[in-house]
Amino acid sequence: MFILEKEMIEILTILALSQRMLFKNFKAFIYGGVLKIILFLPILPNSLSLKLFLRGLFDTDGSLKFSKQSKNINYYPRIQYAFKESDFSRDLGTFLSQAGFTFCRWYDKRDKEYYYQISGDSFLHTWIKTVGLSNPVHYSKYLYWKRFGYFIPRSSLAFRMNALHLKTEDLF
Repeated sequence: MFILEKEMIEILTILALSQRMLFKNFKAFIYGGVLKIILFLPILPNSLSLKLFLRGLFDTDGSLKFSKQSKNINYYPRIQYAFKESDFSRDLGTFLSQAGFTFCRWYDKRDKEYYYQISGDSFLHTWIKTVGLSNPVHYSKYLYWKRFGYFIPRSSLAFRMNALHLKTEDLF
């Protein structure tokens, strides 16, 4: 994909503004001799910055999984986030809703984590078109699933790239 210079400048400006707003909302304090860090949800001025935020969050902290559902192969896609209990993890659904995604959220008492899951073919295709992926591991999983109709759990990036006849630099 080719990006014009003007578009690139606009994207970088939005990223810089989003980063500045994110760190404005980043607070640290000492509690009982331990540094506690709280991350509040940033204020995202428009849908592009929201999508860029969700993409970055997914690329670093999300996972793309495939479950068996009613077949003997892993074919059903799920985008999943898992975060330790915090204001941020409790409120992440706000961003997903603003971006137009239907999701399932649950709290695991044992791990003390909130899970968010976006399930199904149509939502995965919508995610790819609107939010996108910048992580080669996630993107190769998507391409493998799209081409073969299923996914092999615990397959390596090298295996997927070989099966797709691609090199990492061909992905983006």
